[in-house]
Amino acid sequence: QEAGAVVHEWFGFLIFLIVLGLVQLTIWLLERVRAAQSRAAEAAPTPPAGDCSLLDYKRAWGATAAVAIVAAGVAWATTRIDAQQTNPRTGVKLAADGLNPVALPNFIGLEWAGQNAPVTQIERDTLPEDTGFSRKNYISLSDKNQQVFLSIVLSGRDRTSIHRPEICLVGQGWTIRRAAPHHFSVSRLPGGPLRLPATVLHIDREVTTRRGEKAVLPALFAYWFVGSDRVVGTHWERILHSTIDRLRTFQNHRWAYVVVQTHALDGEAAALKRLQEVVDATLPAFQEEGLKD
Repeated sequence: QEAGAVVHEWFGFLIFLIVLGLVQLTIWLLERVRAAQSRAAEAAPTPPAGDCSLLDYKRAWGATAAVAIVAAGVAWATTRIDAQQTNPRTGVKLAADGLNPVALPNFIGLEWAGQNAPVTQIERDTLPEDTGFSRKNYISLSDKNQQVFLSIVLSGRDRTSIHRPEICLVGQGWTIRRAAPHHFSVSRLPGGPLRLPATVLHIDREVTTRRGEKAVLPALFAYWFVGSDRVVGTHWERILHSTIDRLRTFQNHRWAYVVVQTHALDGEAAALKRLQEVVDATLPAFQEEGLKD
């Protein structure tokens, strides 16, 4: 966090140096082009009296006016879009306060017990104040070493509540080995089974055991995004649909970012099975039905 603050503070000045350097490079290139044109003009025959310099000036002024009009239009559209109201509809069920997602179940059948997973102070300080949270750490009653972390982050008025999970994972010390699309099968919905699109990240990081030894901890990290009327499995799909909706309907939707994570010490197949079991059991409790992918 401290390194990020330093980068945020000083890179503003660096951007100015880059931009000014590119401006100077452009000027230098234009001067070379103009010098070459001047040499060519001197070598060419003298043009007749009625040259087209006036037409060149008109074209230049026309291009300048067009750029100014486009810039004004972009500024107006940006201001209009930024001022639009937040659509109260969400694809996840809300708690009584209307800000946070509904509380996750304390138990999943007789197999899993939910343990509260508090939101860290760093998360509250970093994310906007109107960001909503609901999360639990599910522990197997038959084997306490088997755990699945389930988290829902719900955006508010500020869109920076939601971002690419790959950024946070790397910042937390995880190494992403590969990413793959996946569909969870949810069979406990009243309306029938659902294929839930998601992205599964195969990750690992170095940890210190109780004996003080270094070891590599493999894990699976699955995520998806829930909008007011759809579910998508990738960050870029969310950006695309969010942009289209904001431009088409001038609506700022509250997207939810859902994560399930577990270790893979017993193999990725067993880890994926745990994720599937928890998703299948908990999804009806927090996600609205009828959403399309």
